[in-house]
Amino acid sequence: SGNTDFRDNQWHDVMVVVDQGNVTMYVSDGSSGFTVDQAASYNGEIGGNGSSVFNQSPNIFFGHSPWSSQENFSGFIDHIAIWDRSFSSDEIEDYYYNIDGNEDDLAGYWNFKEGNPDIAYDRSGNSNHGTINGDILALFGCMDPYADNYNSDATIDNGDCSGYPENGNNSLFFNNNSVSIDHNIGDYSSKVTIMAWIKKDGTDGYSNIVSGSCGGLFFTENENKLLFGSQCSNPIAHDTYS
Repeated sequence: SGNTDFRDNQWHDVMVVVDQGNVTMYVSDGSSGFTVDQAASYNGEIGGNGSSVFNQSPNIFFGHSPWSSQENFSGFIDHIAIWDRSFSSDEIEDYYYNIDGNEDDLAGYWNFKEGNPDIAYDRSGNSNHGTINGDILALFGCMDPYADNYNSDATIDNGDCSGYPENGNNSLFFNNNSVSIDHNIGDYSSKVTIMAWIKKDGTDGYSNIVSGSCGGLFFTENENKLLFGSQCSNPIAHDTYS
């Protein structure tokens, strides 16, 4: 077992290299190089026969344990490569991030980009194609129909929606009206910044810019002063002025 906690709901690059009884596991978050997560040694041969990983029975599985459903993978797997060779620490990054399927000693490479819900194609040229069991194909893309790059086939939102319409120098005129945002827009329990460009019509009294229910955000103007706190003054009173 390694030392990295993978339960952070983030993508991780992972690799295990086995060479002459030595096992080294590498981890990267994609923004920096690989680091050694764990190293160990073993006795015996991979698969029990010392030959290619595909010359063993039963077949290998991705995301599934043939022994216990409690050991099945829970999350996303973007690609998998299996090689009939080991790599030195100086080689791993070049090979990990630049696979095209034509490399020597590449036993199998599956990147699931064909979008086929039934077959996981092996792109190594070795025809080690896999059968997808269950409706598990996930397509990342923009799922906001108001965005220009909306992808109606996407099943997982990638958080990269763009191209919202801009048809002139428009603003909203509020006169006992409102805009409601029925979404959890983030965790601002300890830090928050609110930016707005406003123009009042000269009326007196409180003019709420951003407000929530009791205990929620409260950003308003009153008597030419900006106030910030919690709605209903709990837990933060409205005592921060411009």
